[in-house]
Amino acid sequence: MAIFYEVYQDNREKNPHKGKFYARAKTIGTKDLRDIAEIIQRNASMKRSDVVAVLTELAEVVGSFLEDGYRVKLEGLGVLKMGIRTVPADTEKEFKPEKNIKSSHILFQAETEKESLSTRRTRVLARKLDYKNVKTLEKKAKKPKTP
Repeated sequence: MAIFYEVYQDNREKNPHKGKFYARAKTIGTKDLRDIAEIIQRNASMKRSDVVAVLTELAEVVGSFLEDGYRVKLEGLGVLKMGIRTVPADTEKEFKPEKNIKSSHILFQAETEKESLSTRRTRVLARKLDYKNVKTLEKKAKKPKTP
């Protein structure tokens, strides 16, 4: 599995690290429900339409659980839960949801497992990672194919 990155220069005027170079993760595309269903169809004895139906229903059920205040654990994937952004109130009595809660969002924490003989934990979804500069992909894509 690879994480693609691109290198960029920090140009923020007031940053003490202005001019330094950093990397940011870069995606190479998007995979959607149909792509997932196609692969599951190949790996399991289900039709793609059945897989799409199950995954669509999964999204609705997960959303409903989150709206009801539950954490949702998907084994092998991770945990989803709701979070909120707030602005402060001077006292607990003065805190009003309509005034102090500004937005809600969904938090995701990837499932981890403890490495044997260590206190270190690793993400189940991303055990073996290589870091690849996205420019190497662009160079490969630009090379003309020889007949």
